[in-house]
Amino acid sequence: MKNITRIKLLFIFLVVVLTFSIPGCISKYNNTDISGQSTEKKQDNSITVDKKTIIYSYGGNDHGGSMKRNIELFQKANPDIQVKLQQLPDSTDYQFNAYQVALSAGDSSFDVFNADIIWIAGLASANWILPLDRFFDEAKQQEFFANAIEACTYNGRIYAVPSRTDAPFLYYRSDIISQPPKTYEELMALVRKNKNFPGIKYGYIFQGVSYEGLVCNVLEFIWNNGGEVFENGKVVINTPESIEGLQLFIDIINSDVSSHDVLGFQEEDARIAFQDGTAIFMRNWPYAYKRLNGEDSKVKGKVGVAPLPVGPKGKMSRGTLGGWNYTINRHSKNPELVWKFIEWMSSYDAQVLDNTVGGYVPARKAVYHNEQVKKANPWVTDFTGIFESAKPRPVSPYYASISESMQVNFTNAILGKISARTAIENIEKDLKEILLRNSN
Repeated sequence: MKNITRIKLLFIFLVVVLTFSIPGCISKYNNTDISGQSTEKKQDNSITVDKKTIIYSYGGNDHGGSMKRNIELFQKANPDIQVKLQQLPDSTDYQFNAYQVALSAGDSSFDVFNADIIWIAGLASANWILPLDRFFDEAKQQEFFANAIEACTYNGRIYAVPSRTDAPFLYYRSDIISQPPKTYEELMALVRKNKNFPGIKYGYIFQGVSYEGLVCNVLEFIWNNGGEVFENGKVVINTPESIEGLQLFIDIINSDVSSHDVLGFQEEDARIAFQDGTAIFMRNWPYAYKRLNGEDSKVKGKVGVAPLPVGPKGKMSRGTLGGWNYTINRHSKNPELVWKFIEWMSSYDAQVLDNTVGGYVPARKAVYHNEQVKKANPWVTDFTGIFESAKPRPVSPYYASISESMQVNFTNAILGKISARTAIENIEKDLKEILLRNSN
């Protein structure tokens, strides 16, 4: 077994090494810049311009082409800079593992990369990304949502610039439900009242697979019932509010309000089920809105959005803060040049383009007042408060271990292997051990 494990680890290491040492293996543009040219010097009216190169690594797809367009504009404004792209697969787990291996090995083959909001503290703690205090002062930080900046900060220093933010909506069938529920009790009553509507199979759907999405969903039930995970650096999850929040989540899955099918649902599974007209309510991220109103959608024009409901002891609706952020590889040889690129890509104009073309949610506060954005995506600007009030998951360099404990115990409680109380007690114990283990 040990030999097999070593072989697997060696294979993963070799894949990551190839990923970053041969950009052409994973990049749409191979060894080209964003305009498709492959030389380090360009000829323009017989004038040769020496090029400085930035390698930008990102995962997934460029929805709508807004990223490519922003880079084209950057290169046009900065003809002495060439941007090469390094595209990783869609899986955030793959991306994180690839960056971990590359950065720990001192890899300087990429300069800047897009990091998930839950990675920042761990990357900063490991000294793999560059602190940005000398570039990104407090005045500049105040132009972004405070919660996004909080998630980009570790030990009092700023390590990333928000590219886009994210927070979930409660989607509902506006042709069935005239007024969205403010509490889960109201949601359950509305499901039971309307579950016989033609074509409806599910009352409330969300993300129930044992992965990070499940953590986001359950934490929202805990927060929206008055519970917390940490306060002032101390573990405070073991409270009646947290236990009741988890139990409410379990009860919804195990009742006629939802279905055990959600235990196999990630974001796209839920989106497809809702888009097919089979659900009354859905918890999902804002990306789903445009697709739900696409030409091939059975619910086009029948989709409403609202804040997530609150539990019996809840006072305020809080969704999980998501988002992606620009970070500088500590091993980059040109941090000043990279900062110039980040400034452009996170600018007001760039985030307007990202929203109107790509449908991404802006992290800059002023963008929500832009008339183009209001016209293109009123579902974003009408619910600015959802994004401003979204709550970060624990900002910790040990978040991966924290999340793993939650995934295991939440899943076991859902499946009836342990009670909600035991699940919360187990998580409390694990979190205290994680903090103690890493305090020495």
